[in-house]
Amino acid sequence: MTTTFSPKRVAEIYVVAVDFAPVTATPSSPVVSVEWMDGTADPTPAAIKSGVATLSGTKVQQKLIGGVQGAGYRLLFQADAPDGSRYIEEALIRVI
Repeated sequence: MTTTFSPKRVAEIYVVAVDFAPVTATPSSPVVSVEWMDGTADPTPAAIKSGVATLSGTKVQQKLIGGVQGAGYRLLFQADAPDGSRYIEEALIRVI
């Protein structure tokens, strides 16, 4: 399932999250990676992240900053489960 976040303004700084409760009650080892998807090119898409991914209950969270106006980004939220499974959820965001 793909999550689509509301558009982000370049100057905004806030945390986005994806809930892993449907696949594991105890996610661990959170990682978020970023890819440029479309629109205005961004040669360093990972620069939209501030700090590392964190956990809040069953949610993987990531603080976002900046971004390139007109660019669309694909965020890949990753979490591990106690049984050794690894899950990746996709989220999309556009910077306006």
